[in-house]
Amino acid sequence: MSRWRRKVGLAALMATVWWSSAQGELAAAELVYINEALRQWLVLMEIDQAYLVVDRQAGEVRLQHGKAILRQCPVVVDSMGTRPDLTGTLQQRIRRYRPRSPWAQIERGAFDWENNLAEQATADCALYFDGGLLIYASPLWEGALIPSLRLEVEDLRALYNVGQRGLTLVVLPLSWDEELGDEH
Repeated sequence: MSRWRRKVGLAALMATVWWSSAQGELAAAELVYINEALRQWLVLMEIDQAYLVVDRQAGEVRLQHGKAILRQCPVVVDSMGTRPDLTGTLQQRIRRYRPRSPWAQIERGAFDWENNLAEQATADCALYFDGGLLIYASPLWEGALIPSLRLEVEDLRALYNVGQRGLTLVVLPLSWDEELGDEH
């Protein structure tokens, strides 16, 4: 019986050591992921242009210019998954002005008021970033099977009207502002 207990004890000890090293590797990988996101954010702070910060821990999207926060938009629904791309660039400002194709480009009209109507945000518009991230406000977009964030209509309209193709985005992970250390 004592031989059996020694084998069980040795197996338990080996499992504990393996579990600790696996947890350490996961924590190290998470730390690298968080540090890369923070590095990207610091780079954007030094550039003289507007950009978006998705702070998943705070549950908000911020429009920033340098260190200044121009607008804070609470996230209604976060469907980005566990490890989304850390950065992105606005590829398309999408409007659902026709039920057939929300991806179609709008033609410019002959008058200024036509251009304003064609380019300003509606409640059904969305922002599409490379890497597949979609930021929207209307429930019409909820069926999209890609990483997405749902905002309030007023916030999306503001971001849509400000955001031009090439607008940069950085995603801060869920645990970016928490202490990662050894828990004893």
